[in-house]
Amino acid sequence: MRAFLLVIVVVFICSLNNVIFAGNIAGHITNSKDGSPIPGAEVIITGTNMGASADSLGYYRIENVPAGTYNVKSESIGFGSVEKSVTVANNSYTLQLDFSLFESAVELSEVVINSRANRELETTARQTEKESGNVVNVISAQTIQRSTDRTAADALQRVSGMSILRDHGGEGQYVVMRGLAQQYNNTLVDGIKIPSPESKDRFVPMDIFPSGLFESIKVSKSLTPETAGDAIGGSTDLALREAPDKFIFSMSASTGTSSSLFGNSFSSFDANSVAELDPERLHGTVSDEDPTTLIKQRYNPSTADFSISS
Repeated sequence: MRAFLLVIVVVFICSLNNVIFAGNIAGHITNSKDGSPIPGAEVIITGTNMGASADSLGYYRIENVPAGTYNVKSESIGFGSVEKSVTVANNSYTLQLDFSLFESAVELSEVVINSRANRELETTARQTEKESGNVVNVISAQTIQRSTDRTAADALQRVSGMSILRDHGGEGQYVVMRGLAQQYNNTLVDGIKIPSPESKDRFVPMDIFPSGLFESIKVSKSLTPETAGDAIGGSTDLALREAPDKFIFSMSASTGTSSSLFGNSFSSFDANSVAELDPERLHGTVSDEDPTTLIKQRYNPSTADFSISS
């Protein structure tokens, strides 16, 4: 009895295997134009989740296909799809099913994408420094707007290695680069060297340029192949802002305050709150006629001797 049941189980398993996994489908996918293989082409048995992709030589293989009649479709990008019918019988091994795909290219119209980075932003300035072939420092218009710099000279004093020579009024005027005087440096506007407005000097005063004119200021502290070789100190390139394509209105405002503005009257001053004489004269330590003459032992002042403290 036990042997009989074992035989039935073996026969059932063999029949089930023959029904479910009847055979394989394999083939070669080529270009109908020149017979070259089509790597990556897809082969799908429609109505099922079975399929495969062609290898680098255009060969594919679908294993363990149940017995039955199927529609097998092959397709690839740039080619039209081809569908064929195949019958998989019981106990069949591998069925050869080749595909020859026709080219089906789609011609698209020209697409042109134009873009320009906003050179006034701080991020663009840092990117310019990163991509430059030599070491440069870039001051963006965004940085200038956040500061109180009124002229190009005021903006340049924020660059390391730069100092400003000031006029008698304290306004920044000339740039000293790496300790070299102003006559050893060049000034450029949009990459073009400009002459000095002075008849006897070759250097350009930087206080004649309002800081709001520039989208960036690039400072090169060494000689470079693309710049003139008559400046051993370096060059300052002032990049002017471009005219906008449309009307732009912008404004900025700032406020400030000081703690000295509170609790004080500016319309009048109480002179009685200030002692007329110093503590030593009040205590008779020195002579009224000659404050340098000591009359008695010197007095050591304290904070209580001063009516107004800071």
